[in-house]
Amino acid sequence: MLTLLDLVKLPHSFAPRMPHQLSGGLKQRVGISRAFAGNSRVVVAYEPISALDVSVQAAVADLLMEIQRTHRTTTVIISHDPSIVRYLSERILVIYLGHVVELGTTEQIFSPPYHPYTAALLSAAPIADTGVQNKRIPLDGKPRRPWPRHRTARSRRAAAGNRKYRAT
Repeated sequence: MLTLLDLVKLPHSFAPRMPHQLSGGLKQRVGISRAFAGNSRVVVAYEPISALDVSVQAAVADLLMEIQRTHRTTTVIISHDPSIVRYLSERILVIYLGHVVELGTTEQIFSPPYHPYTAALLSAAPIADTGVQNKRIPLDGKPRRPWPRHRTARSRRAAAGNRKYRAT
């Protein structure tokens, strides 16, 4: 356990502390240490720093990248914040309605031309410079339904009744 604290640069005195005694940034560091504890080759992180204060985000992001480099681990970051994705990623995959619409290096994704969804996503990201006004790019039309539509109430009931669930 102490080696995990060392991994995320926390003093050993934190070992007996309970979760309610830790700040959000410290809890995130503990979560990161747990993710890398098993020497996994791939770690998936959903919104790893978005819930943290901006003052803590950079420190935790740097820590995450350092651990990733030293452990030679692939880290899959799932985030809705393009600035976080840009900072943490070497390659980016953009998914829209369950389909891959763009895949490339960070430079390729953030340089034109964009897929319309990628362009809209990037235009919606906040800019730290208050003197710069970001022009939002709207998406035309309505997104298509990602699942098939049943025509009648009877077919909906039939489809629901045909599902087989198995406990694992």
